[in-house]
Parts: sequence; structure tokens; C-alpha cells
Amino acid sequence: MRGGRAREWAERGESDRARGEEQRGAGSARLPSRSLVLALNVLGVLCKRIWLLFAAFQTPNVQGAPGVSVGNANLAGATAFNLVGSHAPTAAEVVIAAGAAACAAAYLLAACALAYLLAAPHMLRPAE
Repeated sequence: MRGGRAREWAERGESDRARGEEQRGAGSARLPSRSLVLALNVLGVLCKRIWLLFAAFQTPNVQGAPGVSVGNANLAGATAFNLVGSHAPTAAEVVIAAGAAACAAAYLLAACALAYLLAAPHMLRPAE
């Protein structure tokens, strides 16, 4: 069974929108849309990450805990986590990078070919 106000609305045949406007009143402000709130949230997270990045550049943690292994542990008095060292990619890494570059080149070539096929009829019209 419906309450008093709901019964009045049902009898008058008012829509949900009209009911909402009546409940809010004429002078109340409308809330922002969800997409605006979500966009502002993403923007806030991005600003926070950029702020953390700049803060890390101000005081670098070079002498902190070990990070990237670039040293040689076989040398006397050295550890695997020296601040200087060298790195050469393995054959598998070179093959993977070459394959990724080849795939990117193939996709670029295919995109250019598709763009040409779509645009050619419009650009190569016979003279009238």
C-alpha cells in the first residue's frame, strides 16, 4: 500500500522527474554529472602522481636500498648492486625487440594503405 504523498502523485499521474523537482524545490542546485565527477577524479590522481614524481627528482634516493642489478659480483669488494656497471641485451631480448618493431612497421604500413584506399576515390576524380 502506498503512502500519502506517493498516492497523490499516482493519482495526478506525475512523472518521476516532476516528483524530484517538487522534492528539491525551485531554488536548489543540481548536482554535477557523473562523467564530470569521474573526470575530475582521474585528473586529481594524475596531478598527485606528477607531484610525487617531481618530489622524487628533488631528493633522489641514489644511496638507498639496492635497485637495479648492474654491477659484477665476481669482482673483489663488489656487489651485484653497484651504482656503475654495464648491461648488454641477450639474443632473446634483441629478437623480441626486432619483432615488436616489425609488427609496428606492418601496422603502420597497413594503416597507410587503408587510408589511401579510402581517400583515393575522392582525390583522383576525373576532370569535369
